[in-house]
Amino acid sequence: MGLFNWYIVKRNSILQNIQHKRNYLSSEWEGFQKRETYLTSILREKLLEDYTQLFHWIFLISRNVRTSSKEYNLFLSKFREDIENYNEKFINSRLSEYKTFFDGKQHNLKQLDLLQRKAIIVDDNHNLVIAGAGAGKTAVLTSKIAYLVNRQDKPKIKPANILVLAFNNLAVDEIQKRMKDNFQIDGVNVTNFHKLGCHILHDETSTFPSLFEGAEDSKIRARLRLEFNELLKDKKYQELFLQYLSSHLEDDVTFEEELEYYEYMRNKKYTTLRNEEVNSVAERDIANFFFIHDIEYEYEKEVDWIKNNNQEYHPDFYLPKYDIYIEHWGLNRHNEVPAWFGGKNPSEEYLKNKKWKINQFEKYKKNLVETWDYERIDGKLILNLMERLKTNIKKIKFERLSFEKIVEKTYSYKENAQEIIEMIASFINISKANGIDGAEIKRRIKLNQYSERQKIFGKIAVEVFIAYEKLLQKSNKIDFNDMVIKATELIRKNSEHYKDKYDYILIDEFQDISKPRWDMIMALLECNSNTKLFCVGDDWQSINGFAGSEVDYFINFNKRLKYCQEIPLKTNYRSSKTIVDMSNSLISRNKNRTDKEVHHNKAKEVVGEKAVVYVLPSQSVGNLKYRIDKAIELIRHLLTKGVDVKDIIVLSRFNKILREMKVICQNSNPKIPVEEKKKDGTIVTRGLKAYSVHSSKGLEAKHVIMLDVISGTYGFPSEIKDSSVLEMARNNKKRDIFEEERRLFYVALTRSKEFVYMFTIKDRQSIFLKEIKDYIEEIRIN
Repeated sequence: MGLFNWYIVKRNSILQNIQHKRNYLSSEWEGFQKRETYLTSILREKLLEDYTQLFHWIFLISRNVRTSSKEYNLFLSKFREDIENYNEKFINSRLSEYKTFFDGKQHNLKQLDLLQRKAIIVDDNHNLVIAGAGAGKTAVLTSKIAYLVNRQDKPKIKPANILVLAFNNLAVDEIQKRMKDNFQIDGVNVTNFHKLGCHILHDETSTFPSLFEGAEDSKIRARLRLEFNELLKDKKYQELFLQYLSSHLEDDVTFEEELEYYEYMRNKKYTTLRNEEVNSVAERDIANFFFIHDIEYEYEKEVDWIKNNNQEYHPDFYLPKYDIYIEHWGLNRHNEVPAWFGGKNPSEEYLKNKKWKINQFEKYKKNLVETWDYERIDGKLILNLMERLKTNIKKIKFERLSFEKIVEKTYSYKENAQEIIEMIASFINISKANGIDGAEIKRRIKLNQYSERQKIFGKIAVEVFIAYEKLLQKSNKIDFNDMVIKATELIRKNSEHYKDKYDYILIDEFQDISKPRWDMIMALLECNSNTKLFCVGDDWQSINGFAGSEVDYFINFNKRLKYCQEIPLKTNYRSSKTIVDMSNSLISRNKNRTDKEVHHNKAKEVVGEKAVVYVLPSQSVGNLKYRIDKAIELIRHLLTKGVDVKDIIVLSRFNKILREMKVICQNSNPKIPVEEKKKDGTIVTRGLKAYSVHSSKGLEAKHVIMLDVISGTYGFPSEIKDSSVLEMARNNKKRDIFEEERRLFYVALTRSKEFVYMFTIKDRQSIFLKEIKDYIEEIRIN
């Protein structure tokens, strides 16, 4: 065969391949269009790969077969254009075709907005609806299910092939109720992750798992408390526990501006074992030293021996038994104060004040013992204090109280112990969720990357963790984490059992996903590449880090999964413009979040008033009843103005103040009834709603009252529930300790439709109030 003949044969072969590929592409595209469905990213990618291959072949022959190549190029141009524009045309067609459904006319429901409708129509392989507070997440989720069941796509989706996962039984019941009442749909698998895991274990092993203490949180906490109390019989762990109670929250907080950090540090308070608040870490350490050694002291008591009526003086400490004063100077070795002290020349001003104080002791012949902050930094503060006290007081003895006596004397010991048990439970939960055992925790304790407070907590928590795991093994039982993890292992082992089980998996409140739950979903998706995932949530409301949730799965959804579509819901239909703007301003301080736009419902035209902040006097710090009485005064005022009690929600960071408030409400005259609920959500008594912020998700009211918007141990942000001590149980990057607290504050604000009232204390205001200062109005109460 000559060269020319070889060329002709080769060219004809290429032309035949091109024609074959063109026919194949045309057939594939026509076949897809007949299905009248959404073009997924997987199929789109495949079609474009075939397009690229055909384009390459046409390019090879374009110089010599101009007529054919021109025809093919026209075909390719139209083919690519059709693919690129298909979904937009499809969405517009569905918007028109299902208008009656989206308008709510079919089922007598509220009409959905354009973004909500698009979120329902978009049907890629992996879909994430990024919602804001009050954006109608549940309405979109349930409407999506109704749309899937009733749409005209081929093949039809059966309810039994849809799996809907929620995070608790109340959410499951709500979704099922809406499906039945609003759309008359039964047969959809609506469950939570634990029940799904339970059924998978039963299906694969023919037995139901035996759960430790019936998986009841209260019973598990009781067992952890027993193990914790047993641990505290050992003097080593008694000392560690006291160190933990005496330690302070690490100042690992990010601030956008240096001045904000300075103000935060100036206002920061530290709580002693005697439950009093002092101004520095060193003062707390000194106070705790006196407390543990049963040395009577008075903190910042005004002296009566200065004869100048215009000048008050409050030395740091006074020991009445020995008539001696202690002043702690916040100075380094260069006689400098930290930069955050403020003022033009803070060190100069401080030294001038220090000189005046020392002169008073000399003038009035009073005994003074001095300490310096560089001694604290060097770890010698208490040792040096003891030596100086011995020098000045010959008979002083430092006899440490027994642990039992310290516990007996420690104010709110039971609360602190309960909080640490809650933290240990979270630590165990998160460790297991991340596949970390006791041995690994012990290895991490030795590393330098963790703070002293984290290590102290880790040493306590790991012993309870190991004891807990032994209890599980001895009783041959598992917990919820084990159940989900074991179910995931069985899914992967017997993947053929789940190949055709689910066409769709829908997840509510996706921001609360944890690693074991994520792994379970990935295992189900691996069984069938055609199974589609639809998730709804709001990372700005991710508040369950203590339960093991990892917001990173939400924020980096499109990095963890291929073939994704992210659809925003931008309108808050609940809150006024002022509340939406205020909450947006607050959450913008968080760095680890999705960057989304949330605005108010312009159709309502409710701008709203600024939030009212009642600033109580500084003397009310330890007077819980006074603070509650002021809140009740506000509630009575609202009721006399004609506000219905059902339009008021009282929120608190902690349950303690709510328990006290309920008692006072019940005993007040006239009595204010408080709503009571069973665990299943059934309302036993109707009345004033009073909840912790964690329990308030999904609630809303015209008037929201927030009780404890203060700084400190039991403040907002909380310093007793210090999430930084849980870092050792995680595998991901270090977190800003206040980001979840800020999300929690965001949840509290966005429960309100129009009015927000907050109670704080002078000189103890939460840093979050500074972050929303443009949206609040202060009323000072004397």
